[in-house]
Amino acid sequence: MKKQVFFRADGSAQTGLGHLVRCLALAQMLQDDFDIEFVCMEIPDIIKQDIITKDFSVREIASENDFINSLPTDAIVIIDHYGLNVDFHKAIIAKDCKVICIDDLHEKEFHAHVIINHAPGISEDDYKALPDTKFALGPDYALLRPAFLEAAKTSEKKNKIKTVLICFGGSDYLNLTQKITAFVAGLRNDYQVFVITGAAYAFTEELSAYCAAYPEITHFSAIPEKQMLDLMKKSDLAIVPSSGIVFEALAAGCKVMSSWYVDNQREIFDGFRDLQAIIPLESFEDISEELFLNIENIETRQVIDGLSGKRLLQLISEL
Repeated sequence: MKKQVFFRADGSAQTGLGHLVRCLALAQMLQDDFDIEFVCMEIPDIIKQDIITKDFSVREIASENDFINSLPTDAIVIIDHYGLNVDFHKAIIAKDCKVICIDDLHEKEFHAHVIINHAPGISEDDYKALPDTKFALGPDYALLRPAFLEAAKTSEKKNKIKTVLICFGGSDYLNLTQKITAFVAGLRNDYQVFVITGAAYAFTEELSAYCAAYPEITHFSAIPEKQMLDLMKKSDLAIVPSSGIVFEALAAGCKVMSSWYVDNQREIFDGFRDLQAIIPLESFEDISEELFLNIENIETRQVIDGLSGKRLLQLISEL
């Protein structure tokens, strides 16, 4: 029988969907070799159905004790959750299970067998962990869905900017999508514009009405992976935050303009800026017409090779 892997992650309109999305990406990397179940307290129905469609099971729990008490021995538990601390790790280890933590803050102590952080510029010294902890750090371990990993192997450099993609992830509670869409529309540079919002976005009707007034702008809502990749591959420039979406845009070959607006995006932004992989904005308020007019003259580097799935599968299989 295959070894069991449990993903403990949550997502909502308030907390965002990034934890669930990157766990689903990792689950697909492991799918052929492990028996996988998602365990959640909060999960939007549309994400739940996406997980089930990809042949994974989903179990909703009322408390962490429900999960701990039901754990079999010798399983692997992959945690992507800011609210679960070292006591939770110890409880899992006490059940003779392995702990893997997906983390992008390194603010707390970890009792984990493996720590994954795909942000560039992070080192093992940034973590307070056990001496024998293994690390999977940087874009070589990018948590990307299979189609994006494949795209990264063949993506070509973009030069002319004719098509612009705008996406701020699954929830975008600040509605930065609307602000950036209005800015690009105001340039009147005849760009074709793809605006993509997620399952937890709360301003869909307002945005759709705005986009309908501009024939060059098309709004897409809660689209599947293949369509997202297709739109990115058609786009020359992607304007995205430094969250999981920036990895997807880079893998698809877009020239990427990015900034950050929540704490767990800051190090990803700093790292990709230092690698010269993105066109950095100190904030999305700093976007300017002058910068847009000069975008084609700004060189960026491709730093995602599409092989992270093989690396992570090998590392986790060795447990």
